Amino acid sequence: MMHNRLHTPLSVLSLLLCVAVAFMFTRSQRSHDRLGFFIGQGGYTMHSQQGKLVLTGPPAGASAAPEAEKLVAQMTNDDLRWMEILEVRNGTASFVDVKALPVEGSVASTISKLPEGPDALKRPLLRALDDPGKFVAAHVLLTHYVQRRWRAPADKKQECVRVAFNGLDVELRPEGAQRDYRGLENNSHWMCFEHQVAGSWWADPAQRKRIRDQWHDRLDVRLVSIPYWLVLAVCLFPPFRWCYIGWRRVQRKKRGLCSECGYDLRATRDRCPECGSLSST
Repeated sequence: MMHNRLHTPLSVLSLLLCVAVAFMFTRSQRSHDRLGFFIGQGGYTMHSQQGKLVLTGPPAGASAAPEAEKLVAQMTNDDLRWMEILEVRNGTASFVDVKALPVEGSVASTISKLPEGPDALKRPLLRALDDPGKFVAAHVLLTHYVQRRWRAPADKKQECVRVAFNGLDVELRPEGAQRDYRGLENNSHWMCFEHQVAGSWWADPAQRKRIRDQWHDRLDVRLVSIPYWLVLAVCLFPPFRWCYIGWRRVQRKKRGLCSECGYDLRATRDRCPECGSLSST
């Protein structure tokens, strides 16, 4: 029969899948693997970690407003400005803070003022993280308007400032920075270096995947979680059934029965009158 002929290759395939599942189970105990894909307007990720397969999907909440989708499509990393703030007291400047803000009048600035709120920004900004030309702006907007603020630890070495902005490493360079003095108070004032023009700040594009994974881990919703032992059990069923059928055939032949249907062949040993199968004896 056709299903009997197909059973053996399916069993072999299932055994190979069992080996692959066992390997993935062992690997998941010490590493976290991801496979991302898009369905419609939503980004989904399959995770292999801690002995499980986990499917996560777009964050819950309101779907993105059409206006947010359109604006994020036009946004670029150049919509940002970085503010290096120092306090000058008695002639001595001391480093205070670094802030990342949208350039006034830019697309990113318009996005930050949308009345729909953070829920409308999550999905389009998560997709923007896949674009090297948008991922820094998307990361900053997610930090400010979804996660709600972040104080960036920074390290000033020589003329450059290296800042870890919510996981993103950014270098602020003196070339092209614009200096401004602000507010006098108690014989002190604030000195601000604004890094906006091209070349005055830099973020390594190689960080994009790490930043993308960081935000998906924070905002995605868990949809399905399947332990590897269950996947292994499903893969083992066809070879187990194949072994059982083979053992049953041997036992039937020993008792003089048809190996296919179990009919008594003592009166007709050449062909089974019930199913028509030929005897191999």
